[in-house]
Amino acid sequence: MKEIMPNAPVIFLIGPSTTGKTTICQEVLQQDQNADNLGFATWGNDQQYWAELESDMPAKDIFYYRDFLKDDPNFLAIEHSFANPRDVFQYVHYNEVLDQTGKILKLDNEAEFNEGVDEFLAETKGRYTKETLQKLQTLASTNPNNFREESNFAFRKLFRLFDHIIEKSQNNQPIIVDIIPFGDGGGIGYVDRFKEYASTKNCECPVNVALLHVPLKELSDRMTERNKRAVESGDHDDIRDTPGPFYQSATIFGPTPNGEGSLGRLKQIEVYQATERFDTKNGIKIRNMRDGNTTNSDDEAAHRSEMQAVFATIEEGKKLLNKFGFKDGETSIAIDSKVVPDSIHKHPEGSTSAIAELLYNWAKEKMAERKTPATSPSATFVETNLEISDNSRT
Repeated sequence: MKEIMPNAPVIFLIGPSTTGKTTICQEVLQQDQNADNLGFATWGNDQQYWAELESDMPAKDIFYYRDFLKDDPNFLAIEHSFANPRDVFQYVHYNEVLDQTGKILKLDNEAEFNEGVDEFLAETKGRYTKETLQKLQTLASTNPNNFREESNFAFRKLFRLFDHIIEKSQNNQPIIVDIIPFGDGGGIGYVDRFKEYASTKNCECPVNVALLHVPLKELSDRMTERNKRAVESGDHDDIRDTPGPFYQSATIFGPTPNGEGSLGRLKQIEVYQATERFDTKNGIKIRNMRDGNTTNSDDEAAHRSEMQAVFATIEEGKKLLNKFGFKDGETSIAIDSKVVPDSIHKHPEGSTSAIAELLYNWAKEKMAERKTPATSPSATFVETNLEISDNSRT
């Protein structure tokens, strides 16, 4: 037995993309520097964070994954075509290429791949070649040695982040972690897995699950402004031009049984307007039709194409309505959290600095409680067998 100090606190800040999580994290760091200097760390759910976290992937992990694919000629042909050695393993495991811009190319269906590959190449500005993507699609479709099922890729990727969080906590650094909602648990299941995993490492750290809510119309406006700034600055990787954040919102927010939502009401028309605004293929055509910028209506083929765009976007809107929990005939619903966090913060109703201050003060209080040492067995490595789904992807 040895005497140890309780571990530093961990804050999981969960919210859709463009709700201001990164800004709040930065504000927490700023408040820390201006006040008690607790040594706050932050981890964001962006490509750069994962790249930094996995840039030092142990050789044993790379060899472990490679062993499944090493005899496949398609793998050998493209193994060194990507900057990060883990990219090929990730793409094969998830059956899709997720670019840093957020663009996705599906690999599990050859016809769908062939239909979308040229557009994907154009939108990703030369980061891939068509030949490489074709070999990657063949590799993913053949799935050598049942790579997806046997490689435990999701385990290793997620636990790498958990190890990073635990290291900060055990080194007396509070950390705030930016999470985008995923899966049926909206990210809460992710936190539960962290707690289970941390317990196997004898890391008992205070955890605060904070949910960030932005109304759909406000979220749509924020995305528009974000995209405008990204275009003006030339930072095209920061563009958010798909309905993805709306689906993220629908993962954690929805109707309440009593109809008295603490987060206000969501109107059906707001869902359709948001879908149209960020349906990059069909939304433009619909806006052109509405604004009178269509081709001659006598051109039957063009008109039919435009109408197909309308129907496709309406169907997308219906999918989003269903995700939010609308029932037939409902024109609006009362919104509340579908999950149970420690706190819910309304943004922009609550200012960035005010939300950051609440989170910072909680961490400060937990750090003060660490002055009382606890007794614990010496830390030992424990092999874990936690169940995890592919929804762990960030």
